[in-house]
Amino acid sequence: MGCGHGSAVAALRGRGHRAVGIDPTPEILAVALECFDPDWFRAVAVEHLPDELAAIDLPDRFDVVMATGNVPALLSDDTLTGAFLPIAKLLCPGGLLVIGTTTAARGGPEAQLVAAAACGLTLIHRFADWHLSVPSDELPWSVTVFQTPGTGDPVDTPDGIFVLQQGSGPAVLTASLHTIEQERP
Repeated sequence: MGCGHGSAVAALRGRGHRAVGIDPTPEILAVALECFDPDWFRAVAVEHLPDELAAIDLPDRFDVVMATGNVPALLSDDTLTGAFLPIAKLLCPGGLLVIGTTTAARGGPEAQLVAAAACGLTLIHRFADWHLSVPSDELPWSVTVFQTPGTGDPVDTPDGIFVLQQGSGPAVLTASLHTIEQERP
């Protein structure tokens, strides 16, 4: 489901976040492994989460999980719901799932709402793009932010990408399916 070529992970790492990209496609992951630090990436499919995390040396909980490379458009509604379930289990209380995708294809905003409801995630923000523009039915893209119940630890680190103020701390928005855990001081 993919972190793709890894540039988003590298950008987050460059700003001090502990970002880890996951992708089940060896050919795509090979590009990330060649261009960036191989320790930042893992070959794993979303349907194997969270069971495989310990085996691939990753934490079992994350503050933010991002699916930002239009991956939902490639999934049927049932597969999308099936992907949301393990992702929701990975999120800390108050954790965020950020999804960027087309609005007109499968996996768009309405399908995401159904999948989120099936696993207890609540819609907290929707934008028209990664610049956090106001959403519109005419625009072909959306960035949607869902949240798990509870409240997370405050995060006070600055970020150089796009920052969305959520509660007492920022959540990083960037542009492929990867998971990140905000590094704490």
